Amino acid sequence: MSSFPNPGNYVPDPNDTSGYSSDNQGILWVTPDPTRRTIYVGVADKENILYRSTDAGATWERVPGQPTGYLPHKGVLDHVGGFLYLATSDTAGPYDGGRGEVWRLNTGTGEWARITPDPNGGWGYSGLTIDRQNPTTLMVATQISWWPDTVFFRSTDRGATWTRAWDFLGWPDRANRYDIDISESPWLTWNSTPAPPEQAPKLGWMTESVEIDPFDSDHLLYGTGATVYGTDNLTDWDAGGTVHISVRARGLEETAVQDLISPPEGAHLLSAVLDVGGFVHTDFTRPGTMYANPTISSTTSLDFAGLAPAVIVRSGNGNAPRFGISTDGGTTWTPAATEPPGVSGGGTVAVGADGSRTVWAPGGAPVSWSADGGATWTAAAGVPQGATVESDRVDPARFYAVAGGVFYASADGGATFAATPATGLPAEGNVRFKALPGKAGDVWLAGGNATSGVYGLWHSTDGGASFTRLSNVDEADAVGFGKGGNIFITAKVRGVRGIFRSADAGRRWQRINDDRHQYAWTGAAITGDPRVYGRVYLATNGRGSSTASRRMYLCRLNNKKEGSEN
Repeated sequence: MSSFPNPGNYVPDPNDTSGYSSDNQGILWVTPDPTRRTIYVGVADKENILYRSTDAGATWERVPGQPTGYLPHKGVLDHVGGFLYLATSDTAGPYDGGRGEVWRLNTGTGEWARITPDPNGGWGYSGLTIDRQNPTTLMVATQISWWPDTVFFRSTDRGATWTRAWDFLGWPDRANRYDIDISESPWLTWNSTPAPPEQAPKLGWMTESVEIDPFDSDHLLYGTGATVYGTDNLTDWDAGGTVHISVRARGLEETAVQDLISPPEGAHLLSAVLDVGGFVHTDFTRPGTMYANPTISSTTSLDFAGLAPAVIVRSGNGNAPRFGISTDGGTTWTPAATEPPGVSGGGTVAVGADGSRTVWAPGGAPVSWSADGGATWTAAAGVPQGATVESDRVDPARFYAVAGGVFYASADGGATFAATPATGLPAEGNVRFKALPGKAGDVWLAGGNATSGVYGLWHSTDGGASFTRLSNVDEADAVGFGKGGNIFITAKVRGVRGIFRSADAGRRWQRINDDRHQYAWTGAAITGDPRVYGRVYLATNGRGSSTASRRMYLCRLNNKKEGSEN
């Protein structure tokens, strides 16, 4: 509104050119008083953090006597008792915060009281909530205590005294007022067994949002950097009991999937996922544990051997080792003993059709090959660093790569590559390609961008020596294959964006989603299931892995008279 006097001035990093940390944080929160025309506003200005209007926003004043020097992460009003609570930190977070305070304002008298639970804790404060059924009770979370754990503080006397969610018994032991059930998300330990006082799973981190149910004093929800936790017996805290915390994120999905494979034996689906590594999906109704040995925080690429599908390789971002190989379909893994010099990221990885050779195009290092499961690596010749690599599904000696609009092929297990004569391929945008199972030298490539004008779907039957662009596909981002010759693409066909299936080698395409089933960016990966006709798996950026069956999408489309079986 035009009458507000201060848009804020705090910029986390003025030198950040990405825009992620160089924007003014502006207005941080707005808290109205439901009983009158008063509104409180928190501002990202360390010297002027709080403003108030008593005429529904027509005019504003800087609240007198307010604390300065920190940012007001949260402001919560107890309109019954007449108190405003502030949680402040020295940074905008959510990844950092070294100091902060908690304050209470008597809105009737204008008196301020500093009620910081631990003034010397080495953290700021963020998540803040009051119990609407008993408004003398409030809770606040640290911002941010990465190690050994986040801390929740609880007060039943408006902040005069506090108790902690956990306390030290004597270094390094600690006593928790809670237990945590992660059976709904068993990967929340990140495969770690930390030394005390750190524990797995953690109580939380990045706990910016904490809320006591206004209708139920026992019900609490809070967000972390990984999930939503909750409890239904919060008030047992005050009587010295144990608060039972569990995952409350069923039906909420935020994972960014980078790659998918569906081998012809073993688990039907394996995923490569940022932040939580990825999974061998043995049960589509329940989450599993993330990949281990090595635990790669963000898996970027997966592949299986076309003729020996129990051999699976994966690579990803994080600390070394960033490569793992399995010979039992992902049940167990062995980390690479070494990495090519200079590796900084996972890049893409491919395993030969018989499982004997691996080609890895990691971030920060040359494309390299290994014939011993990653014990040793040798730089490949003739292919540029940063290329995307894939393997032929039939010929163990053949590997392929693409970079900058040039297609490369290897006939000696990835030791040497040569640029093929193929022309007209996209040099910009996201480019992904796959080799067709069962036919040596059959390659499909999707990608490009609208800016360059080179954006679509291409097909090669001669190992990439030449490609033909499919004229009936306007744009394509990813391609995959299923049982019975099914080809799946995430694409634009006849001017319509969607997920499409072809059962006749791309001559005709059927849209298998509709306008009510959209998934934002779906260009990272798509694959059919080689054992279930018509089943498809789709990678999304923030909505996890989705699956659909032939019966599901044909029923939906036929009910809308939008398509029929090809």
